[in-house]
Amino acid sequence: MGLIWITVKSLSLSLNSCVDTFLRIRRFILTYLFTKTGCGKCDWVKSQIDLDRIPEVKVMQLDSENSEALALLAYYECVALSEKKLPILVSDQMEIITSVGDIKNHLTNLSA
Repeated sequence: MGLIWITVKSLSLSLNSCVDTFLRIRRFILTYLFTKTGCGKCDWVKSQIDLDRIPEVKVMQLDSENSEALALLAYYECVALSEKKLPILVSDQMEIITSVGDIKNHLTNLSA
């Protein structure tokens, strides 16, 4: 019984550590823009806004090598959506925005 309790306690502490780390990261990066190479709409949005001037936005390039981007896409339940439509902006309010005009407006407001 003692070994099982220690194992469960270790898993619980490990999970709590992961959650704490995620929440600390989440405080600094509040908005995600999911894009991919060869996406004309993605390139258009990135050309319209100087994303380097908006520190609270992180561009997540979707490809088979970027596990962080794929994990966040799954976390926000946007995997199926990304197969149909890109770019996807997940705002700090967890609002999912896919219209390039609305994405541009949202990012413009953040940069103001």
